[in-house]
Amino acid sequence: MALDDLIARARLESGLRANAYYDNDQIVRYLDAGGAELADIFTAANQHYVIKEFDFTTTGGSAAAIVSLPSDFQQGHSLEIYPQTYNGVSTPNQQTRTIRYLPNWLNRNAYAGNAFPLVIAGGGFVDPVYTFLDAKLRFYPPQLTPAAPFKLYYTPQWTTLAAKRTFTVDPSDNPAGPDWSFANGAFTSADIGATVTPAFAAPNTAFNIAYTITNVLSPTFIAVTPTPAGGFTGPASGTATVATAGTTDTIPAVMAPWSEYLVVYAAIAINTDRERGTGELERKLNALKARITSIIAVRQEEPQQPPLSRGGAGWGDGWGGGGWGGGWY
Repeated sequence: MALDDLIARARLESGLRANAYYDNDQIVRYLDAGGAELADIFTAANQHYVIKEFDFTTTGGSAAAIVSLPSDFQQGHSLEIYPQTYNGVSTPNQQTRTIRYLPNWLNRNAYAGNAFPLVIAGGGFVDPVYTFLDAKLRFYPPQLTPAAPFKLYYTPQWTTLAAKRTFTVDPSDNPAGPDWSFANGAFTSADIGATVTPAFAAPNTAFNIAYTITNVLSPTFIAVTPTPAGGFTGPASGTATVATAGTTDTIPAVMAPWSEYLVVYAAIAINTDRERGTGELERKLNALKARITSIIAVRQEEPQQPPLSRGGAGWGDGWGGGGWGGGWY
């Protein structure tokens, strides 16, 4: 769902339309607040509705017992060891299985002092348990951390909505190693960490990838990574966009059907500031919230199947003359 479309709908819903009383940046802030609330509704109604995956590999032992979580981590759900590995592999221990979450913080050292054996007699093994502390995933007991690949399933945080800045490429623009000149860039120190994505016309389309701005040397000169490839052909033409780090100009696809929630939320905020009535909008928002909660909460991956009945009339004589009886007993 494009941000420009949400802005236009919020202006229409609030009666603001083309009125310049609010600029688009202010409306985006209201839309973002509505999106954050919508994400909370999704999480509260069904924790498994919005899920991301984080793959990592440990080197084994205590030194690998602490793993940094993704920057958008909000809530963990399950952890697999040897993901996408199937039974029957050459090493039996390397079968996909779910690692147990530490159920009680006070039990994190239950294996210490040989209260329970760390290694089962006969060459067996014991998986560690895990928990979350601060922005880290920690295995307990630390020395039991295996050298293995893992997959963590988690609920991500809401990503802040922000419009991208687009400017026209100047014919003099040219990448020079890790540094790049954009005459119309208007860069500031706030752009450090942002991404700049050019959309050059042929024959320079190979340069049309996202680059991270590592330093702003001047309003027209930046350092980027990765280093642009050689072979740039001047004069340049096209456009380029700058996206602030940690932001997006679209809402998650799974939430797109409920984009009206952001629009109505923003319209209420706008009309509240303008000291206009919001009763009808608030009723609409509450109805949306109730509907979203109801639908999200009952989501089910597979239909329930009726239980098998082994008595009474059934498939006829071929199955023993009556239901599942006869020949099965």
